[in-house]
Amino acid sequence: MLQATLRRSHAASKEPPIIVTHLDYRFIVAEQMAEKNLGPAQILLEPTARNTAIAIATAAHLALQRSPDAILFVQAADHIIQKNDALYVAVKTALPAAALGQLMTFGITPDFAATGYGYIAAGDEILNAPGCSRVQQFIEKPDAARAEEFLHSGKFLWNSGMFLLRADCYLHELKQYDPIIFDAAAAAMQDAQIDDQAIRLPLTAYESCPARSIDHAVMEHTMHAGVVPCDLGWSDIGNWSALWDIGSKDNQDNVVMGDAVMHATENCYIRSEGQLVATYGIKDTVVVATPDVVMVSSRHQPQDIKFIIAQLQADQRDELTTPRRIHRPWGYHETIVDGDNFKVRKISIKPQARLSLQRHQHRSEHWVVVSGVAKVEITESKSQVVRELRANTSAYIPRGSIHRLSNIGDETLKVIEIQCGEYLGADDVERFADDHHAA
Repeated sequence: MLQATLRRSHAASKEPPIIVTHLDYRFIVAEQMAEKNLGPAQILLEPTARNTAIAIATAAHLALQRSPDAILFVQAADHIIQKNDALYVAVKTALPAAALGQLMTFGITPDFAATGYGYIAAGDEILNAPGCSRVQQFIEKPDAARAEEFLHSGKFLWNSGMFLLRADCYLHELKQYDPIIFDAAAAAMQDAQIDDQAIRLPLTAYESCPARSIDHAVMEHTMHAGVVPCDLGWSDIGNWSALWDIGSKDNQDNVVMGDAVMHATENCYIRSEGQLVATYGIKDTVVVATPDVVMVSSRHQPQDIKFIIAQLQADQRDELTTPRRIHRPWGYHETIVDGDNFKVRKISIKPQARLSLQRHQHRSEHWVVVSGVAKVEITESKSQVVRELRANTSAYIPRGSIHRLSNIGDETLKVIEIQCGEYLGADDVERFADDHHAA
């Protein structure tokens, strides 16, 4: 979905896109871009999530460094758009109004009584901007009865959460209606640091900033909100049930991704990212099996996942914050088994990349090469050993030794790592040299 969003950005503008994401996702974003050759881009790394008002504000500051007349086409990476050509027509329609200083959004013509979307009531047409209307009212997510009323009236549009707006005009309105967020964004950009082709935003600017959407901070207050009605084949994929809505279904109306065997199973969304999922005698159910967790829920209560999240937070479960696969600029590592005093990981290293030169005080490691060509450096008691390893060969790294693992081949290096020791925490790493800033 991120790749599809970037492709839409490239089609709409020749300017490199600005991507705003959490610091933890920087290497996933880079990997997704490289996979489909979707670069270059400017990446803003947020230290913590504070919703869209400040995210768009920091992007606006960055865009104004390129041009004083910069116009932002704001998209979220979790939207499905099936009619891209219609989107580009809508952007072209909205452009004259945006250039005049209107903060334009895209209103989706509703085709069912959705209770999970906000709505927009459109007013009079904007002067000198055919096809663009002023926003009369933004309406929060309605109950079922009111959603039916909106649908049948033909006067209301879904709020897509996409925008076309002049960067300077958005910042002007943000300063007027939410100066705290405006000041936080300005401070964040002033103290931002360039970090390996990304821009790292400081936590100090974000700590006091409220988590507020652009709708609540600006759009519901400004006198310059406009809307373009459009039919884009749009869906906001905010939950697992939404993926069932848009997915390709079998004869029993099941959407299946991954390895699954089913009997007497109807109207279900089933997704496996590894192990076999077997179901029988269920209806209207979501089953998602990942390496971290298996989730089973009713398809008709997708929003209730927030209660599970709250429980995981209260229990301080690692599954909420630490996925088994962690991406790094050199590749990734994935935990296979995490036991008492031992851990088994799969390490995948890109061609000609290498890990940091490091040492562990509490564990030893065994590296077994599965494929590719590795260079292993081990320094112990002032003596250094450098070895070249290929498939089916291994190396032992004693506790306290300085060591490094490199891929010296032209294909991906895959290694199984076995850690043994009384403490296996990620903070038991002392780095001496690192190509990627402690990664």
